[in-house]
Amino acid sequence: MASYGMSRRGFLALGAAALTAGCAGLDTPGQTTYRVESVGGWNRDSVAHTLQVRLERDGDTVFDRTQRMEPATGAGAETPGGRIWTDGWSDDPAAYTVRSRLDDGEWLTLEPREVRERAACVDLRWYVRPTGTFSGVFALPCDRGTTAETTR
Repeated sequence: MASYGMSRRGFLALGAAALTAGCAGLDTPGQTTYRVESVGGWNRDSVAHTLQVRLERDGDTVFDRTQRMEPATGAGAETPGGRIWTDGWSDDPAAYTVRSRLDDGEWLTLEPREVRERAACVDLRWYVRPTGTFSGVFALPCDRGTTAETTR
């Protein structure tokens, strides 16, 4: 099993600074439902990686994908490998639990409240740095997570 040097605490804290602006205007402090607009991963490493993503709603898996993220191409790896999905789950807000892992690594889990604290609508993004390290998941507000550029 590969180690990516990412603790659960580091995994959760990583996106917090980038998402501060998107946290304003939450409906209620204890609310756990949110809408998922898209799910995707980007690979800026020079080797391919496999990303597994699961969305669970009320204990049932509603989205389960494994994607091979091709290596980045171009000088300086400016074109990342990867993919974005925009369907396969309901458009209705729900208390989604997000599970993911890179290659054969440890499963990482985000509980509904951990995602909902960031925004009422999210684009979920996973990112592999050019060094091959896994940065974890970003729960970006829907208007910010539509391109690879937002995950740099």
